[in-house]
Amino acid sequence: MPVDFFVGLGAASSIVTLAQTRKQITSKTEMYLNYLKKGKRKIAILGAGGVGKTSISLLLSGNKDEISFEYDESINTEKLKLGNNTIGNFIIGPGQARRVESYWPNIQRDIVQGSIVGIINVVAYGYHSIGIDLDKVSYYNTSMTNEDFITEHTQKRRKIEIELLDYVKSSLIHSKGKIRMLTIVNKQDLWWSENTNNEVENFYKKGNYNEMIKEIESQKGKTHFLHEYVSMSSVINNFVVKDKIIKYNTQGYDQRLQLANNLNVTKALEGLTKN
Repeated sequence: MPVDFFVGLGAASSIVTLAQTRKQITSKTEMYLNYLKKGKRKIAILGAGGVGKTSISLLLSGNKDEISFEYDESINTEKLKLGNNTIGNFIIGPGQARRVESYWPNIQRDIVQGSIVGIINVVAYGYHSIGIDLDKVSYYNTSMTNEDFITEHTQKRRKIEIELLDYVKSSLIHSKGKIRMLTIVNKQDLWWSENTNNEVENFYKKGNYNEMIKEIESQKGKTHFLHEYVSMSSVINNFVVKDKIIKYNTQGYDQRLQLANNLNVTKALEGLTKN
């Protein structure tokens, strides 16, 4: 059954205790981790640099206490074991442009050969963390306000999200057997509002991104390509470039909303692994 793109305030208000919700997340996490144990299955976590791939992989693998609030650029492909004594892996591709062409071909080969059975493609509506000083960003100039910079930055980075999906599209089409894909729109805490939630959903579901998803589905067949859209916030944090706060997280986006949406993500993963 399809899951919601996001869980709003109304549904989130039904959460009685945070501890209870965390238990539900843990239970559903264990379900898809057990699925991955069988047959040494692997899930590839892809996406541009700074979208939160590492923090999401730690959260979904039951290692949330290791999540860092600081952006640490990945320089190669990471492999993350799934829980204690399991044999499945999350394969995390580095997302920086200069590293994609070096490291992603091996991931694409595994997708085509069928050893990777699932793809989590992480996007963030352009809110990609960067690890350099603001004055070293090519499109920054000193006359820009923080809002000017965020607008320019997110527009450019959304284009990269589309380009990276296009880069792996052929691998997904030619993958062996059934492939499951989950698009996670991360960093809800930065883009969340009544005015923008539908805008964000429509950007992915009704634009170039979804056109490519439909192309994959058409060529591979609906029974062999399963895809869902969800959104979440792996951490609640301000948008910071080095030590400078460029954008504060959305007022009113709290832990209850975060957990409700993270639970929604685990439900999506559970559903995909059952099919």
